[in-house]
Amino acid sequence: MQLSADLVWLGLTLVVTGAVTGLLAGLLGVGGGIIIVPVIIEIHRRHGMDIPTATLFAIGTSQAAMVAASVLAALAHRRGLGIDREVLRAWTAPVLAGAVAGVAAAPFVPATLLILIFVSVALAMSLQLGTGGRWMLRGGLARGVAGAPVPFLVGGLSAALGLGAGTLGVPALTFYGVPLRRSVGAASVLAAMVATVAMAGFIAAGWSAPAAAAGALGYVEILPAAILTVGALALAPIGARLANHLPVRRLQVAFALILVVVAARMLWLAFAH
Repeated sequence: MQLSADLVWLGLTLVVTGAVTGLLAGLLGVGGGIIIVPVIIEIHRRHGMDIPTATLFAIGTSQAAMVAASVLAALAHRRGLGIDREVLRAWTAPVLAGAVAGVAAAPFVPATLLILIFVSVALAMSLQLGTGGRWMLRGGLARGVAGAPVPFLVGGLSAALGLGAGTLGVPALTFYGVPLRRSVGAASVLAAMVATVAMAGFIAAGWSAPAAAAGALGYVEILPAAILTVGALALAPIGARLANHLPVRRLQVAFALILVVVAARMLWLAFAH
C-alpha cells in the first residue's frame, strides 16, 4: 500500500514539475532544468543514491524532457510573433559547438568552478534585465569569430549544467539589443538544439557506467522523462500565448528573478553537500 502511494506521489510530482517546465519554456524561452534537476536529485537522494550520480541522472533526464517542451514552444512562437532568423543564423553554430564542448568537458571540470562561472554570468544578466536593459551593445549581433564566445558559453554552460539554452540565451540577446519577445522565440529553437545534443551526450556518457537506475538509457531515465514531457507539452503553448500578450517590462523582471533563483540554487548544489 505504501509503495503504491509513493508511486502516485512520484508521478504527480513529475507531472507538476513538467507542467511548470512547459510554462516557463513557452513564456520566457527558458528550459526547466532549474526545476527538474533539483527535483530528480531530491528523489534519488531519498532512495539512497549519492549526489554525484544523482546529478548526472538529473541532468540527462532534464535535457531529454526539455527537447519536446522547447520544440513545442518554438512552434507556438512561430505561429505567434515569429522567430528571429537573424539570431538563429548568428548563434546556431557557436551554441551547438558550445553544447558539444560542455557535454564533453563536464566530467573533467570541477563542478564548483562551472557553477561559480555560471552564477557570475547569471547575476550579471539578471542585473541587465532587472534594470530594463540599460546596458547593451548598440552595434547589434556580432557575427563570425568575434561574435562566437558569448553563444559558445551559453551552449556550453547550458549543456554541462542541465539548463535550457534560453536561461542564459535570452538575457544575452537582450544585451545585444534584441527585443525580448524576439529573443524568447529564437531561444526556444536554440534550447531544443542544445537539449538534443546534451541528451545524446549523457546517454553516451552513461552507456558503460554501472546501472544505477532502472529503465535508464545511459544517464537518461526514460519513464520520468516521458512523464515530465507530458506535463511540459500541456502548458508550453499556453506560456507562448501569454508571452505574446504580457507587457515586456513584466517579462524582464520575471526573467531577472528567475536568474537570481537559478544562481542561488546552483550555489546550494555546489556547497551544501
